[in-house]
Amino acid sequence: ILTFSPSLVGTDFNHTFITYTYRTDYTQYLNQSKTSSIKLVQKNKNEIDIKQSYYFLNGEEANYLGMAKKYQSLLIEDGVLKRQEEGNIPLHLDVLMSESKKAFIGRKVFPMTTYNYLNEVIKELEKEIDKLIITLYGWQNGGYSYSAPNYQRFTKVSGSKEQLKELLKTEHDIYLEMDVIKVYHNSKGYKKSEIAQSIGQELINEDDYFYLKPASALKKLTTLEKRFSNYGEGIMLSSLDTIYSDFATETTREEQIAIIKEMLDVSDKTMISEPLGYLLKADVILNTEMYSSLQTKFDDTVPFLPLVLMGYKDAFSRNANFFSNTVNELLRMIDYHLYPSFIITEKASHHLLNTGSENIYTSEYQSWKEAIISEYHFVNDALRFVKDATLNKREILAPGFVKNSYDNGVIIYINYSGKSHYDGDILIEPTSYEVIL
Repeated sequence: ILTFSPSLVGTDFNHTFITYTYRTDYTQYLNQSKTSSIKLVQKNKNEIDIKQSYYFLNGEEANYLGMAKKYQSLLIEDGVLKRQEEGNIPLHLDVLMSESKKAFIGRKVFPMTTYNYLNEVIKELEKEIDKLIITLYGWQNGGYSYSAPNYQRFTKVSGSKEQLKELLKTEHDIYLEMDVIKVYHNSKGYKKSEIAQSIGQELINEDDYFYLKPASALKKLTTLEKRFSNYGEGIMLSSLDTIYSDFATETTREEQIAIIKEMLDVSDKTMISEPLGYLLKADVILNTEMYSSLQTKFDDTVPFLPLVLMGYKDAFSRNANFFSNTVNELLRMIDYHLYPSFIITEKASHHLLNTGSENIYTSEYQSWKEAIISEYHFVNDALRFVKDATLNKREILAPGFVKNSYDNGVIIYINYSGKSHYDGDILIEPTSYEVIL
């Protein structure tokens, strides 16, 4: 557990430390209704082989950029990061193919996007954008929500097998989303004996979902990869950011992380979301954080992870459909070196009411087509000059005015503020950026 305490909270110093838990107390329920329980302490201590490294940074390296570059160098040594090629940045699209609603008996699956329609979208966008990375959600027979891990075949509601094959002929990268960790309690494709258990011998669950034993999840993923390896570029792995100990098999969190790292090697290419350190080997990273917790003890947002990945990974922001201040967030993407991402559907999002995807309140491609193209070019016109570059220096010249200097000699100014700023003779207009080659 990583703990941070700012100055004037207990002491006059900022301090950060890591806590290792050897034993923990827990509640043991004595009946199914959970009306009777006792407090117990873990009988056997966790077997932990602690190894903790310290790196001391001096001079101009003693700041968050220096920390990011040091961590980046360690990941390069471990083979996790590989330098990108120069050129235009990619665009990522989440595509919801099908969903399901409650029916008189069971659930009714309905299409949100057809294979033919998506094929036409790709042909239209590739006139403007060199590389598309596409993730298909709800491609399976039961629709997107409430079906994991039952990935037996492609849904027929989005079109025929021939139409699917025509879609997959594209030169752009298509990933199939799968979740073999967090599974729906009424879904097929797993046994009760495969569900992980807590220290109190309860099945580990969250709302209507169970969490599978890590080894069972890996086995399922391996089987699924063999079945669908010819369909698309790779697999989008959901729920890998959830770590838990399985006391049924005595699998620790550390051992689960090792298994998850194996999952990243099952497919030729993998995609993950909201990355943690053990997931950075994935080829594509989605939903990279652009904000801190905004707690008052933090006086600024530090783009630590984007700085680590810069020039080495295809890292994308959250879906731009849901930006509340579009210009500000596009400027932040340029500042943090993150690529644009959108979620699209053929049908309007009101069809998702009373489904597991009703949080998607705007997604119809026809409504977003112009914004997708214009926002992509806004970001690409800056980042295409530094796609394979890393940051040498990040300076806050004034509140809301940033100067990023890259190792290939390019400088990008970002002006978040509502007034013009100068750096020498260089003028940067309000809420805009300037690239100096």
